[in-house]
Amino acid sequence: MTLNLLLGTGSAASVKYFDIRLDRDHIVFRGRAEEASNAYLSGTVVLCLSEPLPIKSLRLHFTGTSQVCCYLNPTYNEFGSSPKRNRLFYKKTWDFKDTGNTELIQPGNYEFPFHLILPSTLPESVDGPAESWVKYQFKAEIGRRLLRDIVVSKPLRIIRSPGACTSDLGPTRTDGGRFMAE
Repeated sequence: MTLNLLLGTGSAASVKYFDIRLDRDHIVFRGRAEEASNAYLSGTVVLCLSEPLPIKSLRLHFTGTSQVCCYLNPTYNEFGSSPKRNRLFYKKTWDFKDTGNTELIQPGNYEFPFHLILPSTLPESVDGPAESWVKYQFKAEIGRRLLRDIVVSKPLRIIRSPGACTSDLGPTRTDGGRFMAE
């Protein structure tokens, strides 16, 4: 017997394409948090089905998380690693389909647009050592009754650059391999 006969129509194989498309893969805040403007970001969740798919929900989550390794105590825990402190500091969820019941989505191409205004107070993305970081991520999930959810994710990088009055922050040209101030 095939999977479709056992579970009804619509296995994960019916999902030919499932992705999160962002208008920009990074956001730049210019200046300190109090002088920078909020940033607008939009995108689309794209779903292409080759056969009907029963779903319970279709959601998109955007999260900002941080992890800091705590070296306050020089001893390690029983597993040989240092204690870590995780924190979820930003979360936004879009419910594109959430009827509470299973709904049969017919074959075809579907787009679910979304937009978000990111506050300028968000911290910059940090890729530090394996134990410490600040990350932003979109995660789209198709919830299915009695089956594993289908999930895709996409990172977003937030960059903070100095403000407009930064002409004296560093050298501007080189002369024979040496940096020269203008």
